[in-house]
Amino acid sequence: MESPYHLILITLGTTAAYLFTLLLVNTGILVKTLHRRLWNSVLLLTFLVSGLLGLLLVIRVNYRLEWSFLNPLMTWHVDTGIAMTLVAMFHFLWHSSYYLNFFRHGKNIETMTAGPPPGTKIKNRHTSTQDHHLVPFILGAGFFSTVVQVLLIREITTLFQGNELMMGWTLAIWMFLTGAGTWGGRSRQPPRPLKAILPLFLLLAWLPPLLLLLMNLTRHLLFSPGQLISPFWFLLMILLLLAPLCLLSGYLYSLMVHLTGSRGTSFVKVYAFESAGSLAGGILVTFLLIRWFPITQSLLLTSLALHLLILWRFRQRMPLFSFGLLILATLLAFLWPVDMKIKSWLFPGQQVVENRETPWGNITVTANGGEFNFFENGNLLFSTGDMVLNEEYVHYAMLQHRSPKEVLLVSGGMAGMTSEILKYPSVAAVDVVELNPAVVRMARDYQRENNDPRIHGAEGDGRRFIHKTSRRYDVAVMAVPDPSSLQINRYYTDGFIKLLKEKLNDGAVVLFGLSPTGNYITPEKARIGATLYHTLKKHFKQVLILPGERDYYLASDGELSPRIGELAAKGGVKGSYVNSDYMDDASLEARGSEIRRAAEALPLLNTDNKPLPVFYHSLQFITLYAGNHPWIMALPLLLLLVPLFLLNPVSAGMYVTGFTASAAEIMLIFWFQIVFGNLYSALGLIFALFMGGLALGSVAARRMDPSGAHLLPAQLLLAGVILLFPLLWRLSGLPLSGAAAWLVFLPFLLGPALLTGFLYVSATLRCGSQAPHAASVVYAADLWGSALGAILTTFILLPVAGVTHSALTIAALNGAVILLLILRKKR
Repeated sequence: MESPYHLILITLGTTAAYLFTLLLVNTGILVKTLHRRLWNSVLLLTFLVSGLLGLLLVIRVNYRLEWSFLNPLMTWHVDTGIAMTLVAMFHFLWHSSYYLNFFRHGKNIETMTAGPPPGTKIKNRHTSTQDHHLVPFILGAGFFSTVVQVLLIREITTLFQGNELMMGWTLAIWMFLTGAGTWGGRSRQPPRPLKAILPLFLLLAWLPPLLLLLMNLTRHLLFSPGQLISPFWFLLMILLLLAPLCLLSGYLYSLMVHLTGSRGTSFVKVYAFESAGSLAGGILVTFLLIRWFPITQSLLLTSLALHLLILWRFRQRMPLFSFGLLILATLLAFLWPVDMKIKSWLFPGQQVVENRETPWGNITVTANGGEFNFFENGNLLFSTGDMVLNEEYVHYAMLQHRSPKEVLLVSGGMAGMTSEILKYPSVAAVDVVELNPAVVRMARDYQRENNDPRIHGAEGDGRRFIHKTSRRYDVAVMAVPDPSSLQINRYYTDGFIKLLKEKLNDGAVVLFGLSPTGNYITPEKARIGATLYHTLKKHFKQVLILPGERDYYLASDGELSPRIGELAAKGGVKGSYVNSDYMDDASLEARGSEIRRAAEALPLLNTDNKPLPVFYHSLQFITLYAGNHPWIMALPLLLLLVPLFLLNPVSAGMYVTGFTASAAEIMLIFWFQIVFGNLYSALGLIFALFMGGLALGSVAARRMDPSGAHLLPAQLLLAGVILLFPLLWRLSGLPLSGAAAWLVFLPFLLGPALLTGFLYVSATLRCGSQAPHAASVVYAADLWGSALGAILTTFILLPVAGVTHSALTIAALNGAVILLLILRKKR
């Protein structure tokens, strides 16, 4: 059988090429007659190739000719036939006015751009006509961009088995490219900008679902399943894949600013309404789309919503045809398991039995050899038959206690660890806390649930559960993932271990597990282990390290023994793996001592306001590919600094403002995780409130500061707000109720948002009389600064410098901006 036909690739490629040339026509770059000649030539070429190949195949079949060179011709014949069919459909659209005349009774682009009758006097044509039509598109652009950003970043995280470093870089690239699009549109606009709205918004609507498919195809065709991708290749691919969507999104902002007028503060409407649209988009994607629909369906529904907005103003053939095509694609996605098929590319040799988007991430369940594997964001959570890991986690801790009665298990319950715990007859109660409630509900469909009355399940945040529980435990097994993210690191900090010890009985045993060091302890791995070792040592008299499927760190105020085989023989509990016949106690003790010596040599502590393991995990991932030259990864950071050399002092100040706003939002999200625990259900609300603050700040500046005179006081106030952030961390240690914590949290969230929106308007007004040009430049500077702030704060400032020094550094940057502006004013 010949190779499969490339229906999807040819359809996407041909459609994208046609939309691109159509965009060139509508923006005045390409002449319409040349456009039609080009596609007529393509139609003729595909017809000739397909017809000639078909004729050769007919001759071969009729006369039974054994011509080996004709073997691949069926694939070529069908592929060129697909392309010919698509081009013929485009050709049909050019001459279909007779059949579509009844669609032309509504408003079209001519009525949108037509002015009042000759001789009619109006005070402000832009405000009375164009703004009225543009507001829905401004809102729609903000709404659409935010929804698509959240969904595509989630897909990228799953597709590339992303860690927090890759997620941060994706967000930074998104903001950088959007800023570049805005910068590119600051002066150059199409000859007929209003007429360009239709093709640009149609292209914007189609790009996200096409990018989703293209990303999955790229991952499937270029890399092996399960292969970790070099950060260099990752950055290059994401940069190329996101460029069309982000550049277009940024360009649209600049276009809208130009269309609102060139005088006064009309640009504020674009900023405020776009922020309001982003507010709505953040709420919708968090509380509706990712809870009920797969990403493919969510993107298609979002594109349909944008098409409805387009059809509300443009009832022409092109948007109607595009809308119909998108409806067919959406119906296909709902009737045929497209997401399951796409996910199967990531897991060859396994059957994908379920794929679900949850507020905690993507969960994929595969079946292989009678066992089920659970993946979260592309990374393996657990397998139902992983007997060795279950026994090590449980028995290494339980055997250290003479008579464990009350047991705490954080994560691992669905993997089968509860069955191992119940092998101890002294156990009276087991509290099981699963971090992802969706995993609990899904796992019940694939394995028999343990209904022992001694098991008490709890869903949600483990740290918050421990804070509220009145039970005291003899053994606590922390089967959580490595502290590679700010979210998971909360279970490894000094504050958490102090809280956990308050819930333990005398002589209780605690166990943590880190990824194994193997035969060679890398410097980064030694530092990660050292942070856990010394943090445990601060609160417990004894800390023991035992290697296995993971490196297990046991802590207790009582005696701890590394001779697991002997303990298993004395305890009478015999596992399939953890038993006296199999365990080599001498080897176990020797390897554990080697890891302990490496940890003791590095006196590092992991705290809530200085999460060092997150930084070391990022560094470990980079050095895996960069060898002894991890500084190479600093080159992309330097590229984010390049825009500073393109900006005037006022715009450079907005760059620092964007950096400050991004850093403040990340620090607040980090604080929210510590205090409230589970962040995901409130993340959309936090984002929406921040975007609402931007909109309110810009409107306030338009009324209070129409000349931009309050730029310096607002910048100084922003620096002052950031200096108060360490106080927020001190308040987190108080026993605040949920309502009280929100009252403390909201001023710190809204303050930077309001000031950022205010400073955007003031900086634009100070940049010059050409408001559209200045608004685009300042907006680009804001996004570029935000991109740098997202990366530096997440992976360097917070983990290495801590909250206090991070706040001082950010405030100092704002102080430098104030000094620069004062010197400029004096000159």
